[in-house]
Amino acid sequence: MAQRAHIANLISNTDSFKQAQHSMYPLGTEYLSSYIESRGGEFRSTMFVGLQAFLREYLTTPITVDNIDEAEFLSREQGVPFNRKGWIDLLHEALDWRLPQLMGGPVKIWRDLKLGGNDVFNETIVIEVANSAILISVISPRYLSSSSCREELDRFFSAASLHSSS
Repeated sequence: MAQRAHIANLISNTDSFKQAQHSMYPLGTEYLSSYIESRGGEFRSTMFVGLQAFLREYLTTPITVDNIDEAEFLSREQGVPFNRKGWIDLLHEALDWRLPQLMGGPVKIWRDLKLGGNDVFNETIVIEVANSAILISVISPRYLSSSSCREELDRFFSAASLHSSS
């Protein structure tokens, strides 16, 4: 059963070439279009069967950080570049669209775009976290084992308890 896990992950359920294509797009590319066609040979046409089942199986299940982590691991094992930033950007865009609907008005989303996986926790993060009403963390094994991420969470809770008591 564990062997099938990567097949159920929409991100990694493709060939390696497609995982690396993001690095070949011109800067600023926002939209793509795809099509299916026969490449000739014995069959002159292509019939796509099972589209509804595919959509139901793969496109109704949310992408998780575990999916992103797993796909990144598989890509790196194959020596293929992985667009982790692109997947995290999609999460940010979804929050940017949905949170104002849920909150009933404009919402400012702050995210440290410079921070990498092993960067030092800095004062800018302390200030932004202390001024935040909501903290949404992308929880992954790396997040849970990071002392900087733990400090970020502790600072948020400290600031929240100060705001709630005043």
